[in-house]
Amino acid sequence: MIGEIRQIGYVFKNIDERIKDAEKLLGIKFDRFSAVVKKNIFKEKIEPYKLDFGIARLGNIQLEYIQPLEGKTIYDPYMKEKGEGFHHIGIFTDEFEKHYEQFKSNGIKELTNGIVLGQKFAYFDTSDTVGYICELLAMPKKKK
Repeated sequence: MIGEIRQIGYVFKNIDERIKDAEKLLGIKFDRFSAVVKKNIFKEKIEPYKLDFGIARLGNIQLEYIQPLEGKTIYDPYMKEKGEGFHHIGIFTDEFEKHYEQFKSNGIKELTNGIVLGQKFAYFDTSDTVGYICELLAMPKKKK
């Protein structure tokens, strides 16, 4: 097994009201972050982009709300074509590089990869095979 589905990602033009509504309706609390992605893991440089996002827990699942702020992102054409809402599922794996190569060797198109707040990630366009975008996430190291 590649890993565990631990994240459901949504993309919105503005996450403020969406977060307020979800917190009220679901009784959850989002942690808010902003991040700038300046380079990919497997490429030297990219055009930097900035994101605002919120993450809440629903049991073992992260509910992630993403808002592009600056620069070109993979979310822009997605929202233009499909609108706001569900974007991807996140699979946490403790063998990130191995599974990254597995996706690539199976001819799955990589959309982007990088490190955000110390966590490695890579998006793959698996829409035609499994019906949605998959994000590989390196399993966070356990604190001792």
